[in-house]
Amino acid sequence: MPSDVDAKLQNLVHESLTRVCVDAQIDRLRLVSCPAAHAELCASLTGTYAAHVAAIQATFRTFAFSVNAVAPVNRLPPDVILEILAWLPRNARIKASHVCSYWRSTALESATLWSLLI
Repeated sequence: MPSDVDAKLQNLVHESLTRVCVDAQIDRLRLVSCPAAHAELCASLTGTYAAHVAAIQATFRTFAFSVNAVAPVNRLPPDVILEILAWLPRNARIKASHVCSYWRSTALESATLWSLLI
């Protein structure tokens, strides 16, 4: 998923959770007259919201990882990836090693690939 789509989805989820948390608890806040109880309820809402956001972010990471895992380029054997990287200039090799976690781990595990930089 492109990063601009990720940002839009995260903003949408953020706005949705904010509305849900506020709408679900607005009546309770109106009924709370004690400042200490109000602060406790606000802290509880903040914790609930943070937990929802963390769960959604974990879901996004899992989804992104699974999409990357099935990409055709990630089915290449490590020796083919290393051969491709070896033909690249230094800066391009470093950028290419950041394509995904599979390419990065393959590149970093190759001492030969990086010894060519010196």
